[in-house]
Formats: sequence, C-alpha cells, structure tokens
Amino acid sequence: MHYLLSRTPKSSRAAVQPATRIPAPWARGLSVDAAELVGLSPVTDVNRAVFELIDQQTAPATVGLFLVDPFLRHLDAIQRLRTAGVRAIANLPTVQLIDGEAGRALDLTQQGWRTEVDVLARYRDAGFGIVGVAAHEEAARAIIALSPECLVVHPGPALSDPARRLAATRAVHGLLDAIRDETRARSVPCILHIPAGYDGALDGAALGTEGVCRLVGDDRQPSSP
Repeated sequence: MHYLLSRTPKSSRAAVQPATRIPAPWARGLSVDAAELVGLSPVTDVNRAVFELIDQQTAPATVGLFLVDPFLRHLDAIQRLRTAGVRAIANLPTVQLIDGEAGRALDLTQQGWRTEVDVLARYRDAGFGIVGVAAHEEAARAIIALSPECLVVHPGPALSDPARRLAATRAVHGLLDAIRDETRARSVPCILHIPAGYDGALDGAALGTEGVCRLVGDDRQPSSP
C-alpha cells in the first residue's frame, strides 16, 4: 500500500507533474479504510517496516515515518535515510488522527502533534525536504512556517457514519479557507487527502487545492490527475 500525491496542472497547457508515491509497507494486508488508524496502534511498528523496505530495495525519494514513536532514534534514522538516498520526509501516518481526550493525553506525554511538528523541523534542519500533514488549523500553520514542499490537509480517518463524514467535510472547507492566504503568501502547495469512503464528498474542497492524496493498494499505479 502507498500514499499517492497527484498534482493538478495549473492550466490545460501546463505540464503534468509526476505523482509522488510514499510507501506504506506497514499497511500490507490491511483494508484501506482501517489502515491509518491501525498504523497508529501499538501492534504496528511503522518505522521498522519503512526501514526494512529501504534496506531491501532502492529507496523512494519520499518516505513517511511515525515521527512521535518514542523508540525512533533520530540521529540513526537521519544517517540511514541519507545513506539510502531518501530526499524528503512525511509525517505519515500522522498522530493527529488521534483526537479528543486521547489526543490531549498524547500532548501531555510529548507524543502529540506539537512534538510531531518539532520532529519534522528537525529533519528539515538535517537537510531533508518535508511533506507536512495537518488535520487541524493550528498544526497547519505550524507546518506552513517550516516552508514544506507541500502541505497535505487531512480530514481525519475514513468514516462510515454519514453525519460524521459531513461534519469532517465542512471542517475541511473551513480549514482550507483559513489557511489559503498563508499558503499562497509562502508559496506552499496545498494537497487534500481523501480518505476511503468519502465518495465525492470532498470534490468541491479539492477544487481549491493543488492536488489530492489517497492511500491506495500497490496495484494502483501513479496516473495523471
């Protein structure tokens, strides 16, 4: 499984940019709608799966790491990523999918979204490009300040409840409106993540962004947006 980021051409005459493919080897065998939340559970070692992948084959240009993993040794990780030829880091899967009381508890133990953004900054300072993922406005503004290669706005996990999906869709519209001036002022492309099951609900929001991101199976090949 992998995340597929596809950019939307600025005009009908503009060249189509190749899609960015970010492997998610930790999601192998999982359903697309459950993969991200399962990836955040203690039973899934996201970073081990990623490093095993880049040790076994040519490393992708961009990799996603679970950046608030307390067992991730950043100095070692930075060296291994450099040696493998990785160019950019994404906070995928993002701890921001854990909200409410659980999310606040993670913040108190230095494993929440603020720590995630601080670690993104650390990798940027080490010379990597960053693909920043944000699920709410405060995180989005903190990531924009890091001058990422792009900002991926995430509406949250896949939802089967129509009422909750509608609320998430409205929240995404509000978030995109709130950060639009800032992303344009800083020339940060804004990409919209579309979770499984949204079935066109985010098409309107996607029109105001520079592209879309989806978590897809490995049989799905990058295609023109």
